[in-house]
Amino acid sequence: MGILRDNMVKSMTLNGYAPKTISTYTSCVSRLAYYYKRSPLLLTKKEISDFLYYQSQNCSSSTTRLYYESFKHFFSLNNK
Repeated sequence: MGILRDNMVKSMTLNGYAPKTISTYTSCVSRLAYYYKRSPLLLTKKEISDFLYYQSQNCSSSTTRLYYESFKHFFSLNNK
């Protein structure tokens, strides 16, 4: 996820996100890619929704919201 991650970090840095937030958001997107063993850009909306549902069953609501916000930022940069 090198180029995609770099673009996300650059965008978040330019928009004034804190380093910890950048690290957390990129980690969330990396976990999505790791879970499905492919680029997040190749995933369907259903797969992303299923992952968020899985997270909601295994994590707190605030953690699930963090995943949602990180995906929203990532996909807004990559037009999905």
